[in-house]
Amino acid sequence: MNGRLGLRWAGVLVGVAFGSACAAQTPEPTLAKPAPPAPSTTRAAEPAEVEQPAAAPPSASEPITPTSFVVGRLEVYKLAPTLFAGAPPAPAVEPVPYERFRLLGTLQVGHSHLSMLDLSVDETRLLAVSESEARLRVYDTASQRLLAQASVEGYGKFGAGEFLFWPLPDQPHRVMFAAPFGIQLLDPTGSGGALWLGLESAGDLKVDHGLVGNTTAEGQGQASVLTLYQPGYREGVPELAPLLRVVASERVEDWVLSPDHSQLGVVYFPSNEIEWIDLRARQVLWRTSAPEFTNSLDLSPDGSLLAVGGKELRVVQLANPQEVGVYTGFDNNIHEVHFTPASDAVAASSYDGHLRFVSATAPSGTLTLRKTLRHTGTANVYAFRFTRDGRRVYSCSGDRSVRVFGL
Repeated sequence: MNGRLGLRWAGVLVGVAFGSACAAQTPEPTLAKPAPPAPSTTRAAEPAEVEQPAAAPPSASEPITPTSFVVGRLEVYKLAPTLFAGAPPAPAVEPVPYERFRLLGTLQVGHSHLSMLDLSVDETRLLAVSESEARLRVYDTASQRLLAQASVEGYGKFGAGEFLFWPLPDQPHRVMFAAPFGIQLLDPTGSGGALWLGLESAGDLKVDHGLVGNTTAEGQGQASVLTLYQPGYREGVPELAPLLRVVASERVEDWVLSPDHSQLGVVYFPSNEIEWIDLRARQVLWRTSAPEFTNSLDLSPDGSLLAVGGKELRVVQLANPQEVGVYTGFDNNIHEVHFTPASDAVAASSYDGHLRFVSATAPSGTLTLRKTLRHTGTANVYAFRFTRDGRRVYSCSGDRSVRVFGL
């Protein structure tokens, strides 16, 4: 998850234009493989330091106020007490025999750099966005039929921007659009107008334990800003209410939040370190090194394990962060990691054409491969989403398709 430098444009009117014109396709590049380590210098995961590191110095762009505080590499400027209300507990999910997963369907989008995908909260809609086409596409999950496609003003080919479904069951088919000038709520069908959810510069969006997170670059260096919002309604109108705002001295590559919203995990670049922070106690509980090229974090639904995806996959026991399971069987870097809804396995998409399922725990320290799902050749596999029961997974790839796997 990479931060993007945004601009603050107030009063910019953005609309959604509909049409069927297709953009010219460009070849899908495969990310360069990292140089393999020398046989004599294979490095195991470094043990976590269960202590508070030195605090980061205040940034010059926003001075620390009496109500602000510093914890680890983060300067906390807003922390609403309502943050700790937490999210409703997720219902228990029975484990699924992932070894029996097979290809159930293929949506031929027809454009390369198909890197964005999301599943609506009611699981009836799927959105897909190709960076080379620069159009928002929405499909019906039951029939796999294309329902709408839209050119979004402010989003161009290979430009900054991200799309996710509104995470609440009311208006579940509206789509959040994060762009340099702010966050909007769109109606892909064109039957409703766009709503402004915020005019702050937007970058990378993520929904975790009921909250919407927005990560943006800050200034000219590697500094970044992470803001967490509570999605809701005011007088029937959707809104994002800010609950937490932090400035990091480094780029926030990704983040995760505990189910009760009291603890925050962050991975930084270029230090390539992870901090696990207790926001209520205002202290770092532990920190550890991340794999090279780490791009994705995920917390298991039961809140006990942290998955870290980069050059390799690691699973950290939160209660004992020195206990780390590792899987290294990738031919290129990981794009995204997600625990299965039952917490018994971790799935990782990678830039080698595969979506792999591995065991979530490993007494020996080595995670076990349980299933490999394939797109075409070695085309990059990007975002993927599980259904709530874990019996189906949707993934998008540089092979210009969305694939549906399951039982």
